[in-house]
Amino acid sequence: MDILNITFNIEKSIIKEWSSFMGKVFIPYSNVQENFSGHNLLQVMVEDPNAYTYSYQLYATEEAHIDTFMKEIFPALIREMKQLFGDKVLTFHTKLREVKMTGME
Repeated sequence: MDILNITFNIEKSIIKEWSSFMGKVFIPYSNVQENFSGHNLLQVMVEDPNAYTYSYQLYATEEAHIDTFMKEIFPALIREMKQLFGDKVLTFHTKLREVKMTGME
């Protein structure tokens, strides 16, 4: 399984507005591509008095599905987020691949 991990660092002053944007726009539009088998939004447990950090993970059966999303959907979502929140939200993304290691249980 391939995973697209998108990490968000959100200034505390806009957390309600950002949560609404994620629930109404970012997550629904992320999942229009039927090639994703699931998704998860997780809070990263770091202590920061000024910001919250979240990890949004999209699960794909093939890396090509992530590449299509990154080319066709992701740029517009990030543009909209930047228009709404400016530099109060920072993002980065990473492609991950699940591995099975022999001898590990």
